[in-house]
Parts: sequence; structure tokens; C-alpha cells
Amino acid sequence: MSYFDQMVAGIVATLMMTVFTEIVFRLLKRKYHVIRILANMIRFQRVTPLQDTPQPHMLIAGVMHFLIGVFFALMFRSFVTWVPDWSPSLQAMVFGIFIGLIAIGGWRLFFDLHPGPPSVSLPEYLGVIGLGHLVLSFTLAGIHQNIQS
Repeated sequence: MSYFDQMVAGIVATLMMTVFTEIVFRLLKRKYHVIRILANMIRFQRVTPLQDTPQPHMLIAGVMHFLIGVFFALMFRSFVTWVPDWSPSLQAMVFGIFIGLIAIGGWRLFFDLHPGPPSVSLPEYLGVIGLGHLVLSFTLAGIHQNIQS
């Protein structure tokens, strides 16, 4: 896969993950929107209203969100070269758990360091974020398999 293919795969996988988290949060009747929460968090203010839509922070947060997805796509490419004999499902599961733990740890640290994070149920929020990274990983595996074929 070319680097361009990896970038596109990262964007598509991040979009799938974002849609997944939006659907789950709606089913849970939570108004948690990952990019909006990130936008509010990067303002680093004492009070972070959950439903604020700060501009231009929304654009910055969106770009950051998708760049991290592209980075994970590049990591996935390296990961599958280390374990080429594993099935694509096993590769996706292990990698998804790995990046999910990274994401959960990163968000947890951000919430802990922030002077006024939004009020969310952190276990619920982080659980959905972890599952979302499994979606991202399985999407990357599917794209990788289709391009390899």
C-alpha cells in the first residue's frame, strides 16, 4: 500500500469510528460528540460546557482527530508486517485493543490534566472510545485486505 492509500485508509477508518461512536452515544442518550469535546478541551478553560461549539477549535479538533487516525493507519501497516502469519481478524483485534488502550489512556490523561473538563461519565465515554478503536482497526484491516488482493 502506498502512503497515499494509507492516508485515505486512515481517514475512512476514522470516519467509521466517529460514526460508530456517534451512534452508540445516541443510543445511550448521551450528547457526547468526540470532536466537539476535543474542541472544548483544547480551549483549556476552567469551565468546559459539553455542548459548546467553539470556533475555530472545531476545525483544529477535527484535523487533529483525523491526523491521529492517519497515524494509526501507518502504525497498522507496520504492525501487519511484523505479524504476517496472523489472520486479518486477529491482527485487527490485537491492534484495535492496543490503540484503544492508547486512546483511553490519552483521553484519561487529558481529562485528569484539564482544569475544567466537560462533565461526562468517564467510564462510559472511555469504554465507547475503546470500542471505537476496534472499529477503526477492523476497518483498516478490511481496507488493507482489499488493496492487497
